[in-house]
Amino acid sequence: MRFLDGGGEMGDRIRRFDWTRTSLGVPATWPIPLRTAVRMLLNTNHPMIVFWGSDSLCLYNDAFSKSVGPEQHPQILGTRARDAWAGMWEIIGPQLELVMSGGGSTWHQNQPVPMTRFGKADRAYWTYSYSPIHDDEATESVGGVIVLCAETTAQVLAEERSRTEEMRWRSLFVDAPGFMCVLHGVEHRFAYTNPAFVTFIGQRDIIGRPVADVLPEVASQGFLALLDRVFSTGVAHAERAAAVTLNRPEEGGRDNHRFIDFVMQPIRDPSGDVTGLFLLGDDATDRERAQVELRDSEQKYKTLADSVPSLVWITDADGVCEFVNMRWSDYTGTTLNGDTRQRWSDHIIQPDRDRILSAAASDVPNEMEMRIRRHDGSHRWFLTRREPRLSDMGAINGWYFSASDIDERRLLQQHLEENARRLSIATDAAELGIHRQQVQSGAIEWDDRARALWGFGPDVLITDDLFMNGVHPDDRAGVKAAMADAMRPDGAGQYHDEYRVVDPTGMTRWVRATGRVEFKDGIATELTGTVQDISRQKQTELELIETDRRKDVFLATLAHELRNPLAPIRNAAEVLASPTVAPAEIQWAQRVIARQSGHMASLLDDLLDVARLTQGRLELKRENLSVQNILAAAIETVQPQLNAKAHTVTMHDSCDEVVVYGDMLRLCQALTNVLANAAKYTDSGGSIHVSASCDDDIVNIVVSDSGIGIAPDAIADVFGMFRQSETALERAEGGLGIGLALVQSIVEMHGGRVTASSVGVGFGSQFRIALPRVKSADSSARSVGVEAAIVSTDAKRIIVADDNADAAESLAIWLRMHGHSVEIAQHGEECLSIAATFSPHVILLDIGMPRLNGYEVAQRIRSTPAGERVRLVALTGWGQPEDKYRALQAGFDAHLTKPPNLELVGEEVSRASF
Repeated sequence: MRFLDGGGEMGDRIRRFDWTRTSLGVPATWPIPLRTAVRMLLNTNHPMIVFWGSDSLCLYNDAFSKSVGPEQHPQILGTRARDAWAGMWEIIGPQLELVMSGGGSTWHQNQPVPMTRFGKADRAYWTYSYSPIHDDEATESVGGVIVLCAETTAQVLAEERSRTEEMRWRSLFVDAPGFMCVLHGVEHRFAYTNPAFVTFIGQRDIIGRPVADVLPEVASQGFLALLDRVFSTGVAHAERAAAVTLNRPEEGGRDNHRFIDFVMQPIRDPSGDVTGLFLLGDDATDRERAQVELRDSEQKYKTLADSVPSLVWITDADGVCEFVNMRWSDYTGTTLNGDTRQRWSDHIIQPDRDRILSAAASDVPNEMEMRIRRHDGSHRWFLTRREPRLSDMGAINGWYFSASDIDERRLLQQHLEENARRLSIATDAAELGIHRQQVQSGAIEWDDRARALWGFGPDVLITDDLFMNGVHPDDRAGVKAAMADAMRPDGAGQYHDEYRVVDPTGMTRWVRATGRVEFKDGIATELTGTVQDISRQKQTELELIETDRRKDVFLATLAHELRNPLAPIRNAAEVLASPTVAPAEIQWAQRVIARQSGHMASLLDDLLDVARLTQGRLELKRENLSVQNILAAAIETVQPQLNAKAHTVTMHDSCDEVVVYGDMLRLCQALTNVLANAAKYTDSGGSIHVSASCDDDIVNIVVSDSGIGIAPDAIADVFGMFRQSETALERAEGGLGIGLALVQSIVEMHGGRVTASSVGVGFGSQFRIALPRVKSADSSARSVGVEAAIVSTDAKRIIVADDNADAAESLAIWLRMHGHSVEIAQHGEECLSIAATFSPHVILLDIGMPRLNGYEVAQRIRSTPAGERVRLVALTGWGQPEDKYRALQAGFDAHLTKPPNLELVGEEVSRASF
């Protein structure tokens, strides 16, 4: 029956299927058209299913099996189409009937076909055809139907998302308040504009035409040159309040002067080349005109304020008046006469006078509110300002004072104080420092938070040089350029920058600085802004970048390490499948599969240990242990790796009868990882030396090798999770980078310490494990030996229940080889049915099965009289402590984790008895 050759998994399933239970009978009697169709089905990589006969029995290939979930595969093989596809029979049934009745072929493209896969209802789309398989002996000469299909769900959903996204962006363009347009090519042809853009430039013929043709008036204004620059350099450009003159048709072509805020952003193709530009902007004309009016109003207000006389006086350092203006004399009724020593404070009423005079001169604020007495004895509130008179040496030798009448405004004081309080809360919450600089005079004011960032105290006089000296040398040029750019008359007057600050102690901080420059007659007059410490944010950004890099490296390494064993396992499986395989080749394949599956299990165990450690759930089973036994067990475990590379291993042990208190399994795991690491990174024929020494309190175990060594800058990270040096990653045996992290955690859980050292790359490595020594009189240690597996020679009746047919069948074969009678169940209900008549001694029960899971089956079996004597063993891929606990609670006698150690399976079987 060569027509059944090949076909991968499904070919094997079709050959092993009991077709005598169906209307088809044995394959040798199948009609020629069916044989031809099956031959085609098994020899194509295209998804294909065949329905044959009046019952439309299902046959399909590997490619089709990957498109369905466990709800169909593999149980639909040999099943009636109506039963196999009951959930979608209203779609499939009419098409089958049409083709079987001689109605010809059908074709459907991107047809929605609802499916349930892996327990979830999928929105699936398929392109498929139903074609007749002609058989002259069948009704209407059609013996069956062949279906060629391809799932197009991803394509259809991607097209839907693309259309939805395009509609959303178009809606955003249309509804955006600012104007937008998209330009293509070096000629900057309009590809798209939103309504706001058309409103701004006026009604014109736009789409498909170059900017130079649509808006010829902007060429002389520099905008075309700016478009060319952004297109050629690929560097975005933004401007605020840029002046532009338009000749809008609806205004008769008259010049229309406007101001715009805009940004020009390059559009790149997948290869990174600039193919167009995106222009986004706002008409800022009304805002700019309002600001001009505001500045004019402020100038008029200043002129008016200057015309209102203020109290002005000048004193010496002791507060004796040296000059007063006419307003002072009119208000106080006093003048400076000859030798009369008049103190300005004599005119301040109590308690304001006491408040001012009781404070040291340095503590008196430069701006004070006080009540000044009139010549008639009444008083008014004044806002008094003072500025120091400095000598050539910088000493204060007097003061300048001015006072403005604020008596009428005093009623608003509470409101002003409340606003100031809110501003303070806002800046504190944002951790903002405030600074102000008078550009022409150079006077600088900083608040406490700004000073603290530079490490300046409250008495330090801030200057430009002092400020710039605090900026990191590598950032000074950029800071100067940003400030100079902000102060250019043709600039936007905005200042934004991020740079480093170094305070007098040497501490470096990252700060974000923002500011705004005020101009008068085109000259910068004042810069006001904020500074904020963003060091933590910068550090977080760097840590996130490093974490993301390590994650990518780990995932790539994990994929590599898990794929490596698959190739030899697959090759061994192909060898075993060969009809000409020799006994020696069978033994070789068995060793390869056992060795490589063991390697994969070891990788998974390491990952689970990492999870337990990070969650604090790794438990130690401590007892007194001989150091010699630990060393012997670890070396025995890693011996195959040492032998494979012909390493020379020497050992020096001076710890006779020395005991540590710990977990034998975990300490062996830690030492084995160190030894395996040495073997992995030491070339063939290299040397590895193991030594153990001790003092009164500590046992030191040292593993030295002649391998690739460790770079000095990598020593600090050698025990980090998922970390490997670049030298190690270049080797084929790179690993996951978690072994040494596990070593460190296990050793530290035992109260010990592990360290690494190396002269450098190419000079080998040394790892030292230090553990606390047991010094008590009762220091007897458990000896370590190899216990023989318990394999029963008594035949048992056993049920293997697993929905993975390969796993169930392979385990059943092994059990039968040991003389046991075995039945296989592929779901929970089948297991209960077999158990009712088979009277098993042992049930090896998978947990995750369809219809009834393993927990439910165990509970039902335990509820029957005979179920109390059956030994129930959970066989599952879930191996966490809580999984084992749940299994015992459900009635299981034991819990084994997949892939099972067959010797442990044998032990569990031997424990069963009636």
